[in-house]
Amino acid sequence: MAFNMAHFLDTVLTLIALVVPVYLVVRLNLIGVVVGALWFWLTLVMAGELLSALDPERSRLLDAFWLQAGWLAGLFYGALIYGAKKLSSFWRAKRRPAI
Repeated sequence: MAFNMAHFLDTVLTLIALVVPVYLVVRLNLIGVVVGALWFWLTLVMAGELLSALDPERSRLLDAFWLQAGWLAGLFYGALIYGAKKLSSFWRAKRRPAI
């Protein structure tokens, strides 16, 4: 099994694009949703460009779609993280005994 640089970069950049918005939303709340969405979108746009440079025969159709609509996916992802954070806070507060 040979080392494939394109696959490695794709994996690393995807992980970075998924993890950083979680940190931003947890730390910055709703502003983190917006900043995290931009990070998510731009990181994956950059990943597409790098993959296309490494493999010129790769289809650019998904990259073009992502460039136009990836910010919306980023906002959705950030909103899911924010919702999970709020739900977790609600459950923790509900489990605390009243004093």
